[in-house]
Amino acid sequence: MSVSRPGPIADVVVDAKAVAVFLRQHPDFFLRYADLLSDLELPHSRAGDTISLIERQVDVLRQKNASQQVQLEQLVFHAKENELRQQRLMRFFISLSALTEAKVLCENMPKQLAETFDLAHVDIKFIAERVSKVEGMAMLFSGNEGYAWLAERLADGHSVCDNRMPSGPRDLLLGSTTASIRSLAVVPVTNRSATLVAMIVLGATQADRYQPGVDTVFLDLVGAMVSATCWRLGIV
Repeated sequence: MSVSRPGPIADVVVDAKAVAVFLRQHPDFFLRYADLLSDLELPHSRAGDTISLIERQVDVLRQKNASQQVQLEQLVFHAKENELRQQRLMRFFISLSALTEAKVLCENMPKQLAETFDLAHVDIKFIAERVSKVEGMAMLFSGNEGYAWLAERLADGHSVCDNRMPSGPRDLLLGSTTASIRSLAVVPVTNRSATLVAMIVLGATQADRYQPGVDTVFLDLVGAMVSATCWRLGIV
């Protein structure tokens, strides 16, 4: 008595999910029914030829391994980047703790940040109505165009990253240096009452350096340390 082979899969009514569940629950199925292996046909992922089940398994495992290797390399890269960033921040914080003059803070802090993080532009702009004026301070006023936009976004005490900032606040922060800067981070500096008294402006030539959604933990640390230094030096 001959047994007819089933037609194409399109002609067979089968619950594919149920089959998948069954095979996962019985991983030794093909050991007990080894003769089925010779009947299986699997398309090769890179060509029209068919390959054996074992070849397909090896191919899938290789692809998974390659993907996991890439993910591991990315994790290692980011871990090293974070470690370097922490070391740079530590050196920056030590230099802040050694400052004894407000004038030196205004002059040196932007230079140090620019060198530490390889930035095209760094500045600190104090809000004139809220600080004691010091020689060398860059000032802005709460009535300036673009100030309200910035103050609203810094109200929660966290830094803001933006590569599509409107022209008003962008011009207020950068002045005439806007051409080469493609992304910005604005770090709040506050007094002891958590009132905004200054903004640290970080400008990068890379559009993706400070785009919305970037983690601001390190930037917020910079803001907290500069705020504490301003308190100590009597600027606010």
